[in-house]
Amino acid sequence: MQLTSSVATSTFFERAASLYGKPKVVANWVQGELFRILNDAGVELEESHATPEALVEVLGLIDDGTITQAIAKQVFEEAVKAGAAPRGIVAERGLTQISDMGELERAVADAIAANPQAVADYHAGKQAAIGFLTGQVMKATRGKANPGAVNEILRRQLG
Repeated sequence: MQLTSSVATSTFFERAASLYGKPKVVANWVQGELFRILNDAGVELEESHATPEALVEVLGLIDDGTITQAIAKQVFEEAVKAGAAPRGIVAERGLTQISDMGELERAVADAIAANPQAVADYHAGKQAAIGFLTGQVMKATRGKANPGAVNEILRRQLG
């Protein structure tokens, strides 16, 4: 599907792009997440609760560090399906990104302690072990940890 496949899609995209100011980001979300959500539900854009304003709100929550990209996808899907405001979904479900360094330090330390093989792999030069450990922290925090901060803490704690 393309952005010009229907008048509704074109209008949605143009409105969201003008509100957000980054048309490439909006295009990626419309063609990726929005089309996936609509396809999975078997509905057309006009039959859904999707609004350009909701998409822009989700993108703003990513930009200001309130939620991660992964959480944003969940929030947008719920907003499209239920017609709820993204900010309200985040607040109601406690989805705010964890950026508290103390909490992240503990989560990273737990992941390191629970995965000695990944630590050994990292020290043996296998950089992919960082990705595995980051994944373990993200899993433990239900996707709410700030991934950049997790990577930084992991590298520091692993020496």
